[in-house]
Parts: sequence; C-alpha cells; structure tokens
Amino acid sequence: MNLKDLYKQIDPDARNRIIEDYINENPAESKAEAMQKEEERHQRESILEAILVSSITETETTVTTRKDKILKILAMATVEYLQGDTHAIARHNLGANYIASIFLDLRAQLQEHPDKISRRISQALLKLTEPEQIDPRGPDRPYDTCEVYEFLGPHYMNLLPRITSELEITYRMVINAKKTIADLTTQEKKDVSDIGKIMRAHF
Repeated sequence: MNLKDLYKQIDPDARNRIIEDYINENPAESKAEAMQKEEERHQRESILEAILVSSITETETTVTTRKDKILKILAMATVEYLQGDTHAIARHNLGANYIASIFLDLRAQLQEHPDKISRRISQALLKLTEPEQIDPRGPDRPYDTCEVYEFLGPHYMNLLPRITSELEITYRMVINAKKTIADLTTQEKKDVSDIGKIMRAHF
C-alpha cells in the first residue's frame, strides 16, 4: 500500500489533527491554506500515479526496477518526451545532492521546451521532484527527499530513501489512475501516457 492509499484510510478527525499540528508549527498559515496545499499535493500525486500506471502493459504489470531509481527514470523519460538533452540527468548517481541535481536539470529542460508539454503536467513534475530537506528529531542528520519518494513509500534517515524493493502497480492504483486520466485534457492525457511509456524502456 502506498502513502496516498494509506492517507485515504485515515479518518477525518485524524486528518484534521494533522492539519492542526501543521498550522501550530506554521501559525501564519490558515487552515484553509493548509487544506488547499494538501489538495494540490494530492492532485500531483494522482498525476504521478497515472504516469506510473501508464508505464505498464496488460502483460507486464510489474515495474522491474528499484523504487529509489524511479526519480531519475521519471526525469529522463520527461526530457526524452520533450526531445531534450538527457545527458546531464543520466550522469547523476545516488548520493549527496542527487535529488537537487536531477531537479535542477529537469527544470532547465522544462523551461527550454515549454511548448512540448502542458503547463499543468509540467508544474506537477517540478513540484514532485523539488527537493525538500527533512530535519529529523534526535541525532539523525538532515536529509533531502521529494514528493516522488514520499509517494513511493516509507523511507528512513540520511541522504536518500532506502527503498530497494521493486515498485508494484496495484489494482487500486490502476483504478485511481483511470479516474485521474478521465479528468485530464487531451494534451495532458498524451503527456502522461507518453512519459509513462518512455519510462518503461528504462526499467
């Protein structure tokens, strides 16, 4: 079960407590603003889920690659779709500044080819891959993460998520993706479908 599915199962009172805790930590932000941010994040994760589902076929339903490589594959597939230069992203390896390096190169390519992808999908991809530093309580060192990794599953302290299992596309993900895709424009559907198909070639 991924984080998004898990979040859906949290009862409304628990969700409100999560939002209240966030507001207490960020007093300048209203509850409405916090809820709006959560909804926008949910929409981005739905787009990511639709892209991942688009990467499978009727006969090949398992993504045979480690989850920690999904970020790089997503970025490379997006740049290939833009007909841009993938060399910069291809050279990045797991380690310090990995997420930030991929994000910066992806952003540069999206800015260079804005006419080849819909604005909504482009903006979603940028936010999904944008690095966010986590400063855990206790003796653990801060580490970077991003929404792609948060969506894929639990991860732990240090530089990167230690997600080494293969990504499983579940029936629930397929159903969710169909609902998401149904609400997209023709161009957005093409973006999602084609990026997913290109990802498949990198698995």
